[in-house]
Amino acid sequence: TYRSVAGHTGLELGYVSSWVEDGFAAAALEAPDAIDTDALRKMLATKLDEVRVKELERGISLAGPHRDDVLVRLPGTDSAVLLDARTHASQGDQRTAALALKLGEHDLLSDSLGDQPILLLDDVFSELDPARRAWLAGSVATVGQTLITTTSDADVGLTDIEAIFDVAAGHVDKR
Repeated sequence: TYRSVAGHTGLELGYVSSWVEDGFAAAALEAPDAIDTDALRKMLATKLDEVRVKELERGISLAGPHRDDVLVRLPGTDSAVLLDARTHASQGDQRTAALALKLGEHDLLSDSLGDQPILLLDDVFSELDPARRAWLAGSVATVGQTLITTTSDADVGLTDIEAIFDVAAGHVDKR
């Protein structure tokens, strides 16, 4: 999905964790049915024991699946080199990557559920150039029910719209 709009070689995703041992996540992605759940539990328990005192001092959890992250890497000027999107991508590239992941998630859910969930996109056009706005409008045109918010009337004409609602001062009015 990212490749279709950005024209690059695509993006790469990685799993970043403070408690999963190096190589375990990659092996799990290669063979999800062969995941050693006992080893996974042991890694988590070891890390939780290690940070327990710090967690109690700070009053927050410092380790666990909820603290893990997805690393998104995009091609740099030398397309052979992939760079962390958080620190090396423009806002437009970051937004495009996020939208590509969201649309990919929608496709995955649609396939697994046998039905299309509602797609919610909040202020998606604001940081996209005209070409990316057109791509996004075309991408959501075939999606079942999509709700898109925008702060600009100029964005309204980009998609095939069944209904427009204006929200102002706590009131919702249908155009």
